[in-house]
Amino acid sequence: MHIILRFIILTIKFIVDWIGDFLLNFGVVLWPLSEDSLTSVISKEAKMEYESHKYLRDSFQMFSNNLPLRTTFPATGRLFSRIWIKRLLELRVRINRSLKEDPSIYDVPLRRPVFIITLARTGSTFMHCLMAQDHRWRCPELWELEDCSPPPGEKDDKKRISESKLKWDLTSVFMGWNDVKNTHNFNVRTPEDLLFLYHCDFRFVQSALVFSSLEKDFTNYIRNPKWNEQVEFDENLRTRLKMICKNSDMENRRLLTMIHASSVNVPSLLKAFPDAQIITIHRDSVSTMKSACALIHCNIKACHRVFDSDKIGVGRRLLNYMKLDTQKLISMRKDDNLKAEGFQRFIDVHFKDLVKEPIKTMESVYKQLDIKFDEDVKRTMSAYLARHRNSTAKAKYTLEEYGLSDNVVKNAFNDYNNFFSVKA
Repeated sequence: MHIILRFIILTIKFIVDWIGDFLLNFGVVLWPLSEDSLTSVISKEAKMEYESHKYLRDSFQMFSNNLPLRTTFPATGRLFSRIWIKRLLELRVRINRSLKEDPSIYDVPLRRPVFIITLARTGSTFMHCLMAQDHRWRCPELWELEDCSPPPGEKDDKKRISESKLKWDLTSVFMGWNDVKNTHNFNVRTPEDLLFLYHCDFRFVQSALVFSSLEKDFTNYIRNPKWNEQVEFDENLRTRLKMICKNSDMENRRLLTMIHASSVNVPSLLKAFPDAQIITIHRDSVSTMKSACALIHCNIKACHRVFDSDKIGVGRRLLNYMKLDTQKLISMRKDDNLKAEGFQRFIDVHFKDLVKEPIKTMESVYKQLDIKFDEDVKRTMSAYLARHRNSTAKAKYTLEEYGLSDNVVKNAFNDYNNFFSVKA
């Protein structure tokens, strides 16, 4: 997108937020994010869907009640949030319609699926995209995860992809065009995080990193759902993945996808996918936190004012989040009930090995996944690596910008580093 157009878009956002702040002084709230305002702009079917699921109502109310109105949450942030939640409810309506029209979706096989479950910024996207070069894997793309109904491959795929690209181009402007390109470029045709499917159930896990007002009650609520609700979320996840894979010859392919540790409950995930295998990538804690802080600071800009910066808050919230995630990954590996019989459940990959010797690392991973790593796969992956060898920008940020230090981070990750023998 041309720099002049980006400037115009950001100028409009600045003006709209200024007007919103001015009107707040007179008690007028532009685009209020309340239950009444939401249900007034959605379809009758979406309203019924919202009202018929208690976990949707509870999540929305917990989210909206803990948002800061007058301090840091501007008018455009409320508008974007309302559009987003409206789209999620309308997507649920379409999903229900697709399942009713074609019950065969439930029968799509997902045998021995593979989930990359790891901390943020450990190389999961790189590994996911590298393995996606092997077409024996079915790796859901970003546009599919956001728009899984009707099933991809049936109706208007080109139109849906174009709409998704436009949406992410605009979002990238609000996040900071160059920052997005240097941290995590949102290409709608590449594999992405399953978090986008969990959003359909209002699992706004990453939203807790946006504002300080979401650090306590909302964070505790969103990270600790009731067991029966989490089981339902993962049953829904399985159904939506089957919908995405319906036209993908899954008799001869395996599902490969990824989810960061903060968004997943491994026991309920394995209840839905009992034959799943899990890959976890380990990276040194300081590099992980530097990269994660930059990414989250970039991602939350769309919900803040144009010139706002909350780097210290980002560092504090993210460190707490990551520490909880490290504990979750350790607990996952200590739980004997999660081990598998007849195949290897957990596979560990070290980031340094993945970067220095990607082909050798892939050969080892494939062996543990019980899938042949032949010359065609090696050649295809090598070609991908050659194309992307110099595509990653070097970091230009420090932990101190986010109120952190190397020692603080290392102490927070100490148990995790020792348990998994993370290479420094």
